[in-house]
Amino acid sequence: MESPTPPTPRSMSDDELNAEVARLQAQPDGLMAAMALIEAQNLLRQQDSFAFSQWQLQAQMQAASAPPAVQEPTQVIPEPVLSEPVIPEIITPEPVLASSPVQSSPQPMPEVVNQPSVDDVVAALNRNYSSAPTTTPEAQQPQPAVETAPVSETIEHIPSEEIAAEPAPVTSVLSISADTNDQGDPEITDTEVAESQVQRTKTAGALVWSWISLASTPLVFVLAAFLKESGASFAQSVLVVSGLVISTSVLVGFGAVAAKRGSSAIGVVSRAAFGVWGNVFPATLMFIVKISWSIALLVLGVRVLSPLVSNQPWFSTLSTQLIFPDEFNAVLLTAVPIVLIASLVAGFGGITMLRSQQITSVFSLIGIAGIAYFVISSNSISSLRQGEMLSGPELLDLAIFCFALFGFTAFSQSGDFARKLPVETPGAKVFFLSFVSALIIPLAVGVVGVMWIFMAEQSFGVLLTDQFIPAIASATPIWVFIAFVVAVGLSILQLVASSLYSLSGALASVGARLPGGVAVLLTSLLLLSAVLVSSALIPTSTLLSLLVELIVLVAVIAASYTGIVLADSLIRSRDYHEVSLTRDYGFYGRFNLANTIGFVLASVVGFGYINGSGLLSFWAGYLGDLTPEIFDAAGSNIGIAMAFGLAVLFPVVLGIPKIKGQEKKLVELDERREELKEYLDTAK
Repeated sequence: MESPTPPTPRSMSDDELNAEVARLQAQPDGLMAAMALIEAQNLLRQQDSFAFSQWQLQAQMQAASAPPAVQEPTQVIPEPVLSEPVIPEIITPEPVLASSPVQSSPQPMPEVVNQPSVDDVVAALNRNYSSAPTTTPEAQQPQPAVETAPVSETIEHIPSEEIAAEPAPVTSVLSISADTNDQGDPEITDTEVAESQVQRTKTAGALVWSWISLASTPLVFVLAAFLKESGASFAQSVLVVSGLVISTSVLVGFGAVAAKRGSSAIGVVSRAAFGVWGNVFPATLMFIVKISWSIALLVLGVRVLSPLVSNQPWFSTLSTQLIFPDEFNAVLLTAVPIVLIASLVAGFGGITMLRSQQITSVFSLIGIAGIAYFVISSNSISSLRQGEMLSGPELLDLAIFCFALFGFTAFSQSGDFARKLPVETPGAKVFFLSFVSALIIPLAVGVVGVMWIFMAEQSFGVLLTDQFIPAIASATPIWVFIAFVVAVGLSILQLVASSLYSLSGALASVGARLPGGVAVLLTSLLLLSAVLVSSALIPTSTLLSLLVELIVLVAVIAASYTGIVLADSLIRSRDYHEVSLTRDYGFYGRFNLANTIGFVLASVVGFGYINGSGLLSFWAGYLGDLTPEIFDAAGSNIGIAMAFGLAVLFPVVLGIPKIKGQEKKLVELDERREELKEYLDTAK
């Protein structure tokens, strides 16, 4: 009896399927089409396998029923040319077909390989979607000497953390071999690897320590002294401090939620607003802005703490051995240890950063409690002086400057730790923890500090150079002074460490392929060099005046950037698609022209309404010169507020349709995944 003809496979071959999936994934909306193709080809391959099994069983039955006298030796029946199934192995593994010759007795039907879990399949799809377009043609060639293990067996031996976080260099589009799981894709940037290998914190409570260590800084007393020396009254100072702390806490909460949704820092989340390529320009400018903030912070911290060094008995002996003036020697001996210790903390990151935050929080709270007890017990409310009130434009000018110094800085760093929160953490919980942690302590410290400053007789000077610590020492007992100094020193260390940690992340967000430790080292050297060189060449009063001008100018860029990113994140109602934040062919595209134009236009308008007349800001105010009365009515820093307001309008007016379209595609992708889950559940 003549054996039936083996069935012809109706599914694509591996090479055809690999090429088609790679072509689809290279398209902006190709992920869903690739998934649909995978599902269709998987069905066809299952049908091919079933047809082949039927044909094989029929051939075996015919061979068994043939007369023994005429039965010829059974020949090897070759299996149809179905190379190792690649894509269907991820969706649902193909049945294992027997490769031995057909025997005279019937064989049981081949057993179907156990299905991988649905979550592993979805994670593998996302992972290969991110890595497939970067796979070189040479990498796509199968290695004949190495047999690829079945996907179901491979996934069982891979921890779920590796499946979710590790980029897989694939020999074909969606196959995962045991030999390639521990290797890295050379085409994937360090930024993408760092973002995909985020070590999640176990609970959202770790976020509280991060903000308490920054919010409990005794440097809020310095702000209170600055407000008093600027001419504000007691009521105006309390109003400015309260408004500053509340608005900063709101920005911190929104920034933390955005970072948690994208599992990335703000510099990476902003790619959704500007596009993956379009984000390079504003992110680079924000890196420069953050360097300026860090320089100002370090200069202020060094000037506050340098009297502790210059008043030591060994300082005069050591200073005579150096060729620099005594003032610079004090700055040198203060700045170098601060940057060195802060760079070590930031370089190790992770648990080291968390422990330093906890230690700083405890000692800062002790120092603040000591100051508060001293203020309440040693001063009378009757000695509180109200002071003279500033005019409306002057008060607005002062408030905008304080917000530019603290608010935008806090927003830019709000995602550095929130990005590590578990993805299932509710956004409302993230906002609440961030808002409360950044609100209660600094608000209480600010109010107590303002009360004390207006009850004390000491004068701190408007530039707050080296007068703050001696004034505290003369006004407080020794135990309060020691607690305050320790709290201030640890607080400055933690603030500098957080700045260096944030700067290293900003380098990664603009595409710099540097390990975290190297990035921290480079930014530390840059920061220390800028502070020492400027301190050696520029007199103290001039240097601090230039820093004030620099903060005002960079605040315009920060206001434009913050306005667009904040508005874009508030419009979105779902999590970011993490793969699209690192791939220019993802949902967010390469450029967002509307937001990019809005960023540039808001910056131009902001600079145009800055009434600057100093060495750095002489060129600004070109629009305000057309209507000079605006500065008399709204203050010289009104350009910062105008830049922020104009930047917020662009995503609201022009970006909502595009954002809703992106989220619609994400919903469709989720629906496709649900269909895939239902299909896999049915196929089991």
